[in-house]
Amino acid sequence: MKTKRIDSSYKILIVSLFCTVFLCSLQSRGQCQNGRVQLAISNVTATATTIDFDVSVKSTGLSLLLFSAYLGNIIYDNQLLPAGATGSFSVITQPSQTGNFPFLYNLTNVNHLPATRQLTWTQLPTPVGTGSTVFLPPNTELKFARFRFSSSLPWTATNSVSLRFATDDLDQLRKNRVVAFCEPYSISTDLTAGTNSLVFVNSNFSISSVLAANQFEGHLSLVAHPNPFTDKFLLSAQFDSSDPVTVIIYDMLGKVVEHQHIFDSGFREYEWGTVLQSGLYNVFVTQGNQSQSVKVCKK
Repeated sequence: MKTKRIDSSYKILIVSLFCTVFLCSLQSRGQCQNGRVQLAISNVTATATTIDFDVSVKSTGLSLLLFSAYLGNIIYDNQLLPAGATGSFSVITQPSQTGNFPFLYNLTNVNHLPATRQLTWTQLPTPVGTGSTVFLPPNTELKFARFRFSSSLPWTATNSVSLRFATDDLDQLRKNRVVAFCEPYSISTDLTAGTNSLVFVNSNFSISSVLAANQFEGHLSLVAHPNPFTDKFLLSAQFDSSDPVTVIIYDMLGKVVEHQHIFDSGFREYEWGTVLQSGLYNVFVTQGNQSQSVKVCKK
């Protein structure tokens, strides 16, 4: 009887240890089950042979996230690239150049895959604990990078075309993947559409309307940094001339809260935002017939 009682106690101990390990494993894997990131394509501009666009990220879940990397895949409409044309894909503004992700690794393997109409890139994940990962403020959109898709022939599409994120279930291609650390920031997790932790905002547009809105060759490449900011921020842009620059800042109700005319020579040293209250604002910079905008957030 004594031996049977010992065997029974031993079995109970083994089962208890197994359950403990199993539950801990579940907790570790489930740390990001409330983490969700929205990826969006926006600020589409065009010339006769190029299309530029931003990709932004926004934390929309309940878990707090440290952003480590984003490996992306965007599919363009089959009507976009003219017949007989070759396309190329490149990065205009790396994440480290946006002011939002200063220490992340640069995007690499930036490729155009014409057979499947994919625009892809990879990014080496940044380790946690190095101070290089980026906290994603809840429900705050951050510009991740700006890209350019170029054609060897002028665009000819007359109907609406699209740029969209490849989804796990529909495309069976390399999936979009955000690498993040959830509280308590010890284990990295892959956020994908297949786990319902990525939400996509695609872009539909017509070439003619984009060209009409940008009746100039090229555009102002506008960056606000730091963004979000606590006291003030700087604006960086490339200009095609030495003409005066107009900067207008609007609140989210459309009210003008700051309006300045400034020369190119002093633009990069001018500090903005000191008079603003906490909140979101749209900054419009205009020079001649060129105009660009950027959204900023004051904490």
